[in-house]
Amino acid sequence: MKGLLKKDLYMTWAYSKIFLLMSLIFVAVSVLSQASLFFIFYPLLMAGILPVSLLSYDERFRWNVYCDATPLTRRQQVTEKYLLTLLYSVGMLLLLALIHGIRLISQGQTGEFLEMLSFMVILALVSPALMLPLLFRLGPERGRLAYFGLFAVLLLFVTMLTGKSMADIPATSGPLGFLLATLAVSVLLFLGSWWLSMRWYDKREF
Repeated sequence: MKGLLKKDLYMTWAYSKIFLLMSLIFVAVSVLSQASLFFIFYPLLMAGILPVSLLSYDERFRWNVYCDATPLTRRQQVTEKYLLTLLYSVGMLLLLALIHGIRLISQGQTGEFLEMLSFMVILALVSPALMLPLLFRLGPERGRLAYFGLFAVLLLFVTMLTGKSMADIPATSGPLGFLLATLAVSVLLFLGSWWLSMRWYDKREF
């Protein structure tokens, strides 16, 4: 498992530095353009897409076929990609939460920060949770096309939610309760996605 992580971290640096650079640029712009949530949410989407690029390179270099000839199981390969997704997505989530949390809380906007953090959690965990099973089932190319449809639905859903104010959230919940509920549902979806990906990848033929 450690070797797989090292391999993907090296490939990220070798082939996907532009993703990391663009993500940091959007993080910086999000600080300057505080009115637009796009610059806050987009780095999270980019972090979740990084494993897609790595899976594409794996298939292009026939790494998946090579792995089948080693003691590595397909479930270990899937688990490693999910751990890598958590590393990128949660790392970007923590960076954005730290930067904007300091800004909003210092301005007395704790409720707004918790609301924004809820939607950041959705994008950081739910987006890859929807995408990865399709990639492991259909392959990077067909899986990416299928994901575009789901991504459009997810983006529409998040846009509709962000268009609501915290007043629309039930009073018995509040910003903190809404955040905890969002976190719990997102984690369950991510775990369910991991389980589904392992089952589908086990049955896939190359």
